[in-house]
This record gives sequence, structure tokens and C-alpha cells, in this order.
Amino acid sequence: MNLDAVSLALAQISFTIKTLSKSNFKNSVAEISNLISEYGFEAERHLYRTLMSYLDLQSIDENNITLKRPENIYLNYWQQEIASFISKPNFSTLICYAFDTAIAQKSLKILSPPNAFLTTICKLFKLSYAQELVFVLALKNSIQAELQILVHEHIQKRLPEFIQTIIEFDSSLKEVGLTDLPIESLHSLLIQIRQYASNESSIVKVEQYEQLLNLLRKEYSIERIGNNNLLILLPILYPSNTISNDLTSTQILSDSSNLSTSVWQMDGILSDVILEMGYDFTSSIEHCRNALVHFGLQELKPSTIARIISAMIKTHSGLNENTSIYNLIESAFDFG
Repeated sequence: MNLDAVSLALAQISFTIKTLSKSNFKNSVAEISNLISEYGFEAERHLYRTLMSYLDLQSIDENNITLKRPENIYLNYWQQEIASFISKPNFSTLICYAFDTAIAQKSLKILSPPNAFLTTICKLFKLSYAQELVFVLALKNSIQAELQILVHEHIQKRLPEFIQTIIEFDSSLKEVGLTDLPIESLHSLLIQIRQYASNESSIVKVEQYEQLLNLLRKEYSIERIGNNNLLILLPILYPSNTISNDLTSTQILSDSSNLSTSVWQMDGILSDVILEMGYDFTSSIEHCRNALVHFGLQELKPSTIARIISAMIKTHSGLNENTSIYNLIESAFDFG
């Protein structure tokens, strides 16, 4: 791609955001969307970095957590984009780059008291409880030390409250926005909650995690997973061979093939699934190739490859037993 053309596109995005107004809002958003469609990741990354630099937290009305100027056009842009933004496969990369760059350039200042910083942003963006956790957990990958500390403190407080709310009120899955999350975002959130539980942290107890899964199984029954594009939830909600084998090979082939390629490219998802497969994934070049082809992947992003390799070189206790998904895929190939 012509670097001059990319630079011109980035400059155009900067200018369009700078001159954004209520009267040109709709046309400007459409223009930026077209530029992102044409120039891809660089344009998309530049958009969110620039939007973050225009987020004026100094003008917040502390009494009701709103900007003193309710017509703030940049906040309106964030509120319009945030739901689709969170569901993007590279959301963690984009949001961390936006925050890290804005903080480094001092265009975004951490509020005082600091512990209110993330809460304030989540309220400004009008995030649901579940969206808030996806948003903040993505910021764990920030390179800004101060932001990392704030993220850790926020998760320590909000994640236990989130799970306890769901457990205490069976009907609260929808109320906290959990069932409204895109399937890939839900998967990512559950993976991270499982990590906290498996690390025996004080944030999430194993019993709480199991209770959460039991409630989710009521919403995502084995029949629903088998008849919709929800197969990505299978190793989390129904990890045992007995339950997993209730799905026919034909269902497995059709359901996982219908999943968007972008789902498998999402930060960490493919490497998590490969981890579930176990060491058999690398038992031969052919096994590895067949599995990747089965997921509909023709091209892997460098970040995805790095995560896969990282998962491969780690030593995981009990991994030899986590081969149910791969066995299902193998049987599916044999079925064909």
C-alpha cells in the first residue's frame, strides 16, 4: 500500500475529527468509516487514538458524572461507536494504543482521585456492567504503569460485585448486559474470569465461577449451542466428553465453519481454543494444518501467531486431558 496514501488518509481523519460538529456529524462519521474500510488497521487505530485525545475529562460535572457541555461532540462519537468497538477482534490492541498514546502525550490526564478514573470513563460511555468489564480487562495490556495499577484495582472491586450480583439474582444475566454481549466478547470475558478462578485469587472463587457457568448453561443450553453459531462457548460451558459428544460431527463442522473468521482472529481466542485441544494440535504438521483450515483461517495476523506460539511453548498442568475438542474435530474430519 502506498505510504503517502496512508499518511494522507490519517491526516484526513485528524482533520475530520478536529472539525467535527453537530451539523456535519453524520457525513463526517460516514467519511471516516469509508477511510477505515479502505486503509484498514492504521486508519482505525488512528481514529481511536485521536478520539481519545479529544476526550476532555477536565470538564466533568462531578455531581452526576457528565460533561458540563452535554453537546460534546466527541463524547457523542464515543457513545455511538463503543458497542461495536468492544466487539472488534482487535479491541484490546486498539483501546490500549489509544489510552497509552493519549496518556504519554498528556492529552488524556488521569483524574484525581485516580481510583475514579475508569469508573468515570465507563459511565461517560454509558457501558453496561458486562461491557465495563470487557473494556477494563482489555486495558490490562496497557504499557502505562499507572493505568495498569488502576485497572487491577478496578477489577478487584467490580468483578466480584458483578459475579455476586448474577449469583444472587438469577434473572440478572440480561440486566447486567451479559447476554447482550457479542458471542466473541462473552467468550473472552469468561476466559478471563476462569483465569482468575484457576489462579486461586481472592477476586473470584472457583465456586462462584461454577455458579456463573451453571446460570449461563440455562441461557445457552447444549441444544442451543448445537443449533446456532455458538460453538465457541462449548469448551467453557460443556467441557466434558460426555456432554460434548451429544453434538454430531455434522453439527460441529457446520457450526464452527459458520463462525466469522474475525472471531478466531480476536485477541487470544484462537490460542485459547488451541490450548483446549492440547498437545495433539502439534503432533504433526498435518494435524495442525487441518485444525486451522477447519476454523476457516487462510491468513493469520502476526499478533495471532504470536499468541498461538506463546500458548504452545508454555507448560500447562493437566493439558494432556484437555483434548476433547481436538478429538471432536478429528472425528469430524473422519466423518467427512
